[in-house]
Amino acid sequence: MGLCKYTPLAAAALFALTLAGCDWLYPESPPTDAAWTDGYKVLLVGDIDFGESYRGSDRRILRNGYDFGFERVAHFVRAAHLVVGNLETPIVDPVKTPSPLAGRKRYVHWADPIKAPRHLVKQQIHVVSLANNHTLDHGVPGLVQTLDALAQHDVRAFGAGMTREDAEKPFETELRVDDRSFRLAIFGGFESARRYEEEWSFYASESAPGVARLTAGRMAELVRAYKAQNPASCIIIFPHWGANYVWKSEAQTAIAESVLTAGADAVLGHGAHTLQEIGFHGEGTVIYNLGNFVFNTPGRYAYYDVTPYSLVALLRFTAQDGELAVHARLYPILSDNRVVEYQPRPVRDAEQATLADELATRSGDAFSTRVRTGKDELGSFFEIRLR
Repeated sequence: MGLCKYTPLAAAALFALTLAGCDWLYPESPPTDAAWTDGYKVLLVGDIDFGESYRGSDRRILRNGYDFGFERVAHFVRAAHLVVGNLETPIVDPVKTPSPLAGRKRYVHWADPIKAPRHLVKQQIHVVSLANNHTLDHGVPGLVQTLDALAQHDVRAFGAGMTREDAEKPFETELRVDDRSFRLAIFGGFESARRYEEEWSFYASESAPGVARLTAGRMAELVRAYKAQNPASCIIIFPHWGANYVWKSEAQTAIAESVLTAGADAVLGHGAHTLQEIGFHGEGTVIYNLGNFVFNTPGRYAYYDVTPYSLVALLRFTAQDGELAVHARLYPILSDNRVVEYQPRPVRDAEQATLADELATRSGDAFSTRVRTGKDELGSFFEIRLR
């Protein structure tokens, strides 16, 4: 769908255009908050897959282009200094490097080795987690090609590597805030699952390539060790976990509480293809699932009768009394590609109100005291202080 332009000649058609779905012409109500203008901003988003490996997706990409899915969420990316996402696919030529899991694993992904990394960069996504259930879909050769393709385009990857030590290393960066430097560390991990270990060999070991395994004990150990060496750092856990199209599990809660107790500041998960609850443990915050960002598959929201929304998380880092302060604005987006025609969009006012009620009900009493709702130039949001 192209841009809808307001001109004198088009004035008579404005009402019809709005009914036809051109809902971004004007906001439904004016923003209630100014967009953040100070501090350093990091955008964390959920699952990203251009969709080349899905039947029919190649024709859609040829018709619409790789950037089509980003058009109505690009303003979130432009608001950030740094964008971090979960790359839910290996970057590999499936003909030259066929999958050893073909016929054994229901969904085997791949992405174009030239176009996919080029368009990640074009969309300003320069950091990706590979700790997920598709990175090893084409085995170790596919992992090597993925790492090489990303490195050639200056996209930094974490959560996978040639050894467990490499896979468990966090993404690290120095943030310059009000003439002071603070360290940010983001740890990736893919939840432990029997088939991915015993049948498909996804997890890295001391001598074998793979993804970082997410367990409560091991991630807590990594957090404590990092915190001991970098006591003033901000530590975020970025796990790939949870069953598809459902709310959080007890296992997710246990892992989240373990890593927050160990010293992590927040957990922002992905992997369920839909948002999940927001939780709290002590001073720590858990956004259990961001869901999808741009994920070019049909989706199964209607089949599972689940909320078709995801979140993009804009984190603002500022200095207050010489200490690092971190706030998050979580912007809901409509993710059901059967509805938005492969262009996820910010929620409308009525959708935000309904979603706020559901999250408050599912997330517990702390939601009403620690989460603020609002709307700014980017869209409707839930705001939380993470630190």
